[in-house]
Amino acid sequence: MLEVPDVFTMLVPDGWAASQSGRTYELTHGDDDCAAHVSVYDRAESPLGADEAEDVLKRFIATVGADAGVDVRVLRETDKQHRAVARFAVESDGAVYDWIGFVVLWRDRLLVCSCSALSAAPLLDEAERMFASIFPPKKGRFWRR
Repeated sequence: MLEVPDVFTMLVPDGWAASQSGRTYELTHGDDDCAAHVSVYDRAESPLGADEAEDVLKRFIATVGADAGVDVRVLRETDKQHRAVARFAVESDGAVYDWIGFVVLWRDRLLVCSCSALSAAPLLDEAERMFASIFPPKKGRFWRR
């Protein structure tokens, strides 16, 4: 489990190792040349825009060089959490890389998650499950009398 106090928690299966650089968390797997990233951005505790998660993910997809026709799935779970996810491929230096892009949008935070690997790498499915497991930190405390 990757627990970043007051930021997020993510379930991480055995075999993955996490490191941090600023507000970006990198997860690598010892058996593969695959890396997953979670970047954290603060929001001004504002209502979630109907298309905000999708727009953020589409901008990310454009920055890594994917075609504009990528299908983005959006889940507007509550007025406090929206998610967006897409799978796409990018060709670079004659090789094709498969990507998973994932956005988690909360009123006070935005998480942009990504993982890329050579085409058909099985760890992309595992990275998607990790990203889907992200949940916000617990608010408040339990007090004992």
